[in-house]
Amino acid sequence: MSFYVIEAHRGYAEAAAILGEDYAGFLLHDGARCFYGFAQAFHQSCLEHLIRRCREMIQIASPAAAQFPLAVKTLLQQGLRLRDRHEAGSVSAHGLAVATGRLESQLDGLLDRHFRCPANQRLAKHLRHEQPHLFTFLRCPGLDATNNFAERAIRLMALVRKTWGGNRTANGARTHQILASVLRTCWQQGKHAFAELVNLLRSPGPILLGNAFVDERVAAQVGTSFAPLLSCEINVAAAAALTTIMECTAIYERRMVTWKEAGCFRMIFVTGEY
Repeated sequence: MSFYVIEAHRGYAEAAAILGEDYAGFLLHDGARCFYGFAQAFHQSCLEHLIRRCREMIQIASPAAAQFPLAVKTLLQQGLRLRDRHEAGSVSAHGLAVATGRLESQLDGLLDRHFRCPANQRLAKHLRHEQPHLFTFLRCPGLDATNNFAERAIRLMALVRKTWGGNRTANGARTHQILASVLRTCWQQGKHAFAELVNLLRSPGPILLGNAFVDERVAAQVGTSFAPLLSCEINVAAAAALTTIMECTAIYERRMVTWKEAGCFRMIFVTGEY
């Protein structure tokens, strides 16, 4: 499930309002300090962000200064290769634990030194803060080492938000985040967003999307089955307010919408009829 929120600030308060202050699950993130307010959560700092940072530093640093980011990049990539070998079955659980301990020891050695280059000082400071959370994915096999999935999911929404997403008002931002959450989740779960929205908009009030009765005519025309989709209430009026997004594009579902379909969307949102 994807849940989009458009807020004026990105901090712990905004995240806690969604997850709850006592959230004790896994958090994959870019190392932003606000996420560490979740003291009970298991954190994984995104290795892709760190590897990219090291790569950029190597390109502009002197040969001597480049040695530190190069060593860090090599160490993180070794962790990724170790994960792949374990998933392929060539490294046992015991071997994984031993090799992880060695990687952590090597990182201790890299950080236990003085750096003259300001860029290396900043990188070392950041790594010391993130050190307990760099190899969580090796301690918990199956956990991703990056937040690439979330980055890809948010990239398009950020572009829409900055250009034509109707976010100049609070109501526009709220309706955008609701509809984007529904469409992205439908795509992830293989549901038909068009039929789900038809069912939603024909309801006289808020419903549990995916659990309500679906009109047989709608199901027959879109040719899909309906399983429970989202465990949250969607406000019908709020979803209906984002007509223009549905008319312009359906890239949320990775395909373009024909203008005939756009006309159907407009009819549904305005009249509530199919």
